[in-house]
Amino acid sequence: TPGSLVIEQSDTGFASFNDKDVYPGHKALVQLKVTSSADNTTDTFFNIVYEGTNGFPDNMIEFDVYESKDAIEDTSAEKAFNCEKKSDPLEEGGFKLYETCELDENLKILGQAHLLKNTKLQVSDRKVILNGEHPFVITGDATSKTMYYYVVVKYKDTQSDQNTTDQGKTLSGKVSIEIAARDDNAIKDTDSDKLTSKDGE
Repeated sequence: TPGSLVIEQSDTGFASFNDKDVYPGHKALVQLKVTSSADNTTDTFFNIVYEGTNGFPDNMIEFDVYESKDAIEDTSAEKAFNCEKKSDPLEEGGFKLYETCELDENLKILGQAHLLKNTKLQVSDRKVILNGEHPFVITGDATSKTMYYYVVVKYKDTQSDQNTTDQGKTLSGKVSIEIAARDDNAIKDTDSDKLTSKDGE
């Protein structure tokens, strides 16, 4: 029987984001903290899930899930990425709207974190397991162990007609962690062949 597993909001501002009037290319961040207590010397399995509504076209919203032993300090979800809105004229008339987003200086640790999973969201009103078929696993020992999971939400440019397919759509829901069943193929940071899985589940 596993010991206690504590899941918590790691810093003020990371629990949620509320971005409006975004352009393709926009990014936002949620940080989750998972702690396995000192009495937990067995594996604990869990999923990171998105539960809500997605009105954007299929594959336009992507979730990248990263894992790190380090926390991001002194920033917030709203300040995680420096995004700049741009507007380029088109030959046939009108404009192409998009954003370029750079990591804030405080997020350098994210560039060193393990990319565990990339999930492309379909039009939905349901729960989506962001790690796909297999859960994540954390193993405790004689001391407590803490891991941080960063979920980066990306609004892709689908090259579609912005006047008809993308405008007025919303993404509304929450990212959370749920305990999962034991799985011999669970995803952990020592599984180098799984760190950059791109199967889009």
